[in-house]
Amino acid sequence: EIDVILAKLESKNLEFNTIDNEYKRLILLNKHVENLFKKKSKNLSNEKNESFGQVRLDRGTGMKKHLGVYRDQSSMEKALELVKDIKERAKSIYVADKTKTFNTNLMFSIELGFMTECAEAIAASAIQRQESRGAHTRTDMPDRDDENWLKHILVTKAEESHDISFLDVIITDWEPVIRQY
Repeated sequence: EIDVILAKLESKNLEFNTIDNEYKRLILLNKHVENLFKKKSKNLSNEKNESFGQVRLDRGTGMKKHLGVYRDQSSMEKALELVKDIKERAKSIYVADKTKTFNTNLMFSIELGFMTECAEAIAASAIQRQESRGAHTRTDMPDRDDENWLKHILVTKAEESHDISFLDVIITDWEPVIRQY
């Protein structure tokens, strides 16, 4: 997430781009990181509720069950709903340790949010791919479809969901072939 902050600063912040002094650039970056930490550490004020460990376990178990190597439309939709539920639960997880230094409980709760964002992007993009390819094996669509699906799926974070776009694959040295095991 710090890389994202840095990229945003470099692309949108004229002040950041015009600072020649590396020390001043680091101070500005640190200010943005502190704002991120404040935003992400709001779990410190949550009432006693479930821990990050249970929410993380439920996310992992659900993703494995519904979005493993073998999947179908229904199971992927269940995975996406599960992730949305996990996102809501993660907002109210309880962090017992209230310190702000070396607080692994807080770090795990912050990481849970990042991992859940990744899980949502994986589920949303998997639903879009209407074929089987590589480790994405759809039991309801077992064949590859190079004519329509020889493309990358790009997932961009939107306000409340993800924007999905596509980029054609450029064939260089190796033609794609069906994997046979």
